[in-house]
Amino acid sequence: MRVVIGTLAALAGGLLGSAARGGVDIAHARLAGEPEPAVVNVTVSPVAAVAGSLVGLVLGVRAAFWAGAVLGAAGSGRIDRLVLGRFGIDVDELVGRATVSQADTAADC
Repeated sequence: MRVVIGTLAALAGGLLGSAARGGVDIAHARLAGEPEPAVVNVTVSPVAAVAGSLVGLVLGVRAAFWAGAVLGAAGSGRIDRLVLGRFGIDVDELVGRATVSQADTAADC
């Protein structure tokens, strides 16, 4: 049970870290006078979840959450691309499909 709760906490932490990273990227673009990114990618990292749950086994659920948050903010999406690519999953194609789907939904409104 502790592994499941630790994994969920690490997933939530990774989501928070990824959102914080996106916010920092937007703030950096505003301060530098550059155009803001059109799309901010906030993801849940499976690598951060596994690493966070392993930390959670030893140090507890709070540590799992913060380990996931740190890994999400550090950009564990790069490692996710490598790991998912090994299994034949093209992350760029998935993001492209989601972006097109979101644009279609927004046009319908």
